Amino acid sequence: KMGQQQLLLLVLGAIVVTISIAVAINVFISRSGAIAEQYLNDTINDCLRIGQLAQAWARKPVELGGGGWSFENFQLSYVSFPESTNYAKYEINLATRDSMIIVGLVTTGQKVAVTVTHHEISKPRISR
Repeated sequence: KMGQQQLLLLVLGAIVVTISIAVAINVFISRSGAIAEQYLNDTINDCLRIGQLAQAWARKPVELGGGGWSFENFQLSYVSFPESTNYAKYEINLATRDSMIIVGLVTTGQKVAVTVTHHEISKPRISR
């Protein structure tokens, strides 16, 4: 009789541990997915913000520290924006007089690109 009780407790204990591990794994996976989504959203917001700041900089006369209606030579430091955050790195591509492309490389592997002109900021393009 004592052997059966011990065996039953052992089996019940194993079942409880197995269920606990499964729940923990599911919580971890859902949390990491939510974190990746938050990183992507933050990067999109940053790219749009950089676009707004770049437009304001480009419209400002050169004499006042702006671009004089040109995006050429634009750098993130001109608008006090960091080149990287905890979740992404940012770079400026193809900066010409009339437009430029802001690229955000998310630490989770996605790439966000936004094209900026003097009067428009494109919808963010997301790729892997």
